Amino acid sequence: MISINHNSKFSMLLLATIIVIATQLTDVKLGPIKIGELIGICLIPSIISYKFHKRFLAIFFFITMLFILGIIKSFFTDFYPAGDFGILKYPFVISISRYVEYLTCFSIIAFMVKHITSIKKLNECLGYFFLFNAFFSILFIFFYPLGEQFNIYYGTTHRLQGFYNEGGPLGLYYAFTAMLCAIFSFGKRRIFYMGIYGITIYLAQSKAATIALLSFFLISYFIKLKNKLYKTIFLTIATILFISVTPIIISNYIEDIANIRVSIASRPTDLNLVAGRISGLFISSNMIKENPFFGIGIGNYSLTRNNPIYLDVFPPLVDIWDLPGLGGIHGILLDSGIIGLLIYGLMIHILFRKSKNINHLSYLKVIFLLPFIFGAQLHFHYPWIALGIAEILILKHAFKLESRIQA
Repeated sequence: MISINHNSKFSMLLLATIIVIATQLTDVKLGPIKIGELIGICLIPSIISYKFHKRFLAIFFFITMLFILGIIKSFFTDFYPAGDFGILKYPFVISISRYVEYLTCFSIIAFMVKHITSIKKLNECLGYFFLFNAFFSILFIFFYPLGEQFNIYYGTTHRLQGFYNEGGPLGLYYAFTAMLCAIFSFGKRRIFYMGIYGITIYLAQSKAATIALLSFFLISYFIKLKNKLYKTIFLTIATILFISVTPIIISNYIEDIANIRVSIASRPTDLNLVAGRISGLFISSNMIKENPFFGIGIGNYSLTRNNPIYLDVFPPLVDIWDLPGLGGIHGILLDSGIIGLLIYGLMIHILFRKSKNINHLSYLKVIFLLPFIFGAQLHFHYPWIALGIAEILILKHAFKLESRIQA
């Protein structure tokens, strides 16, 4: 069990360290368990007896309902595993494993809510969070010329991956951090942090991060507008800009999707095509059509994607654990269907329904949603941090404490 002494002047330093390790070292494992998951599991005993507001427990209700739906659905699912990937990836067991991953997301932000007892402490924790992520960025940039030796980048274009499995997720993580920094940090520190994060995103060559940041700043400006006419004009211009820029950024994906049969015939062994996002888009669409209301069950994509009903033009995979990589919102619809999406919407409604007059909460809602829209998986820890911060602000507002942050 991990605990923090509230009276220690290093308490927020320790908390920020825990959060950054859990979010940065996402693919670093101790045996079969990722470090972030191990941290989340160790935090669970310290939050079990703590009395959280029932509003905050909507998160626990949401992830538990996904698990229950997944287990029930698994009883009626035909599995086509691509190989033996260990007991944690067996049918039914994979749903339990995924549920534990979701629980670790909840435990980390619950630990935040328990220990950040004032706006001052929130300031301090966020300050360390931005600083530590900048430190990781500087390390990545410094060692980038030696990337092959340290496994920091990959591919012919030398995409920075850090401790993530590829550049896209790393870039999206830093896009999330930059969004928080844009709202909760000020002055020269914000300029420095945003510059360092921007270089990291550039080296990661993350299209998702670029579009997510563009979306965030457009939405943020829209939120600030008060005049309805200005809002209408801005929304029109922003929509045209977004529709124009996005196809340019993802042009390589569009080409492969538009010529999928030709692409598969000419590149049948290219895993970037027959596995991952492109194949995932087609195969998961077939899964959703066949299972619109309850999905295929959490964690079951890799165990069912070889089903001929779903494969369409794609070849079955052998000894490859494939994931669609299309983001948490898509993942909810795939795993838990329309029912899962409705529960997700209900969770967000419960968490934010009494927060109209509290600074920053509209932005936090956007910051929470965007990573899941643009590729972050639901079991990634970092997007949930936005909900932890939101709950802290709501609680402090309810107790009439300071409502303005100067991080």
